[in-house]
Amino acid sequence: MRKKIGVLYCCIFIAGIFAQSMGEDLKKAILLHDSAALESNADKALACQELLKPYIEKDAVCRAYYGSAVTVEASFYEKSNPIKALSLLDKGSEFIDSAVEMDSDNFIVRILRLTNGVQVSSSSPLKRYKVIKNDIAWFEKNGIDYGKDENARLYYNIALFHLAVNNLDAALYALDDCIATKSSDPVVKKAQELLRRYEE
Repeated sequence: MRKKIGVLYCCIFIAGIFAQSMGEDLKKAILLHDSAALESNADKALACQELLKPYIEKDAVCRAYYGSAVTVEASFYEKSNPIKALSLLDKGSEFIDSAVEMDSDNFIVRILRLTNGVQVSSSSPLKRYKVIKNDIAWFEKNGIDYGKDENARLYYNIALFHLAVNNLDAALYALDDCIATKSSDPVVKKAQELLRRYEE
């Protein structure tokens, strides 16, 4: 009995160390991911993937960010090797989709897939409209209440999707919702500019 308790305690202790380590690496990876996307930095996209690789079989958020980093990497081959770029987009998207399957009610994974899907669909031949629709339906069912800035970015990406599929009314509603958050995020200004353009 003591032996069983000892083994159980050891497993819990190891799991705790794993979770703490994962948390620290995930924070670093998210910073690398966002910097890679903003700065078009291939090294940071690859470094993000390396940090997350040990956790992608156990944690949906790590898996989703890993997949998104792969799609960021794809953008660096868009002109020099379009076939490789498309292959990486497929690979990254599959990782993100499987992250949603791992934890379908995780709003971080849903937000990341929706945002990534909008970006990939607007900049490549790979159209992610089906999963974007699925994520929008999930948010409509569960509500959007994640803080002003996150709400604003989410509504803005929903608006971009509706514009891409020529659903103007839904896009205008989403732009209104984005502006109504009163967030200081730059997407609010972009939403205002888009709204003025389509209301003229």
